[in-house]
Amino acid sequence: MAATAKKAELTQIGGADLKRFVVHSALLSLIDPVRGEPTRTSLEENPDGDISGGQQLKQKFLDSFALICSTSSSGAETASAVCLEQHAPAGAILRVAHNRGLTPKDLTGLEKVLQILRVVARKGTYFIRNPSRLLTQLAMQKSRRRKPSPRFSAWLSNWTEVGSCQSPRRFEKRGIRNFLREAHSRLLAGQVKPETWAKPGLKLWLESCPFTAASLQTWSPATMAMLIDWASQARWLYSEQLQGLLGLDNTQKPPWLDSLYKIARYRAAIKSMVKLAAKQPEVLADIHIREIKAPNSRQFSLSNERAPLLAAVKNLVREDSGMIMEQLEKHLGTEDAEAQLRRACRLNLTLHAEMQIVVFYEGNPSSAPRMPFIGTSKKACFLCHEYLLRHPLRLQASACHQKIYPSWMPPPYYPIPGRFKKSTPFVKLSKNIEQLTKRELLTALTAPRRPRNQDSTAGPSLTITATASTGLGL
Repeated sequence: MAATAKKAELTQIGGADLKRFVVHSALLSLIDPVRGEPTRTSLEENPDGDISGGQQLKQKFLDSFALICSTSSSGAETASAVCLEQHAPAGAILRVAHNRGLTPKDLTGLEKVLQILRVVARKGTYFIRNPSRLLTQLAMQKSRRRKPSPRFSAWLSNWTEVGSCQSPRRFEKRGIRNFLREAHSRLLAGQVKPETWAKPGLKLWLESCPFTAASLQTWSPATMAMLIDWASQARWLYSEQLQGLLGLDNTQKPPWLDSLYKIARYRAAIKSMVKLAAKQPEVLADIHIREIKAPNSRQFSLSNERAPLLAAVKNLVREDSGMIMEQLEKHLGTEDAEAQLRRACRLNLTLHAEMQIVVFYEGNPSSAPRMPFIGTSKKACFLCHEYLLRHPLRLQASACHQKIYPSWMPPPYYPIPGRFKKSTPFVKLSKNIEQLTKRELLTALTAPRRPRNQDSTAGPSLTITATASTGLGL
């Protein structure tokens, strides 16, 4: 029997290659962190819309499962990515990556979710008739003390008291309470447009708002489920009426509205998981979670560099470097752009969850998913998106928010015999970022910055979504 070939060692990106890449990324971020128009993720679609194909069901399931894997309001801490492996005769595997790694408690909670979904697969009609039951169980899936999950608490603290502590977003917290009180009063007094008042169920929906709770600490999982359902109605059923009651157009909205829309994602996520379990129960019959161990972050700084910005500008634009430095300082609103770049490059580099997935399948090609899709808890960043486009695995995420993060760690790679180093995905990406930085220095320093995009899915959908029945009663 022939000996099994030894797997090559991972090659880390370091030295001058890493420094050049981080400096260019940081410079791009300082010039304008938004690199283009964001694309739409599956959780921005109406959860009551039609999903016709089995592949769409699986993709939305993966985005949904990734969302509940993310256990903090900070995407930098707990952004998650998931792939579905289906290699008969073995059962399906959910390959999960997490920016900072999953805790044992996280994994226990996720296993409980799969247990619930297996029940749905066997007796789906129960949860189809009683979706609030599933909402309640998922709301408490990360807690043994029947308290809201940390991610819910982080968002809901905008509006509710947490014990005796005062929320730093006190104005926004009061904003939603005052708005709901005033909107209800205007409705009762007939001080709204007739078309707003005519919407069936609007008055009852406002009266059923769960924000009357005195303290977030006292909220039960059932109350949390009611909040998710209420927020989903705000997003999909009463969004026009809500805008009318606010008296604002789509370009003006209070900060709490985006947070409300974020909470609505949980109902979309739960319904997506239920739909897959009900329509394709064989996927969940013998499914298991396998975690990818997140690598440690790497410290990076330019503390030993004399003038890293000037050196980078000279290398990029040559003879125009003096004029470009002046324009750059004006664009950044500073007299010391060097110091600003140094601060921007004082980083803990993190290997994003999507890139952990890529590295794993490079080293384990036989496990690579047949459906080349990565479910993500938040939209992929600009660098993850660009790296995936250049990688031979052809994995894709559902959406990109187009923002660039200098703390992005270039993924290590397995050298392939006979392939030149300059043909690796990182080298191709690095060259592209270098060219983009040069172009921005020459053309973007006198242009206005693009508007900031949401990392996660919030706000109105970018396209009109379907409303046809799925046949599941969901």
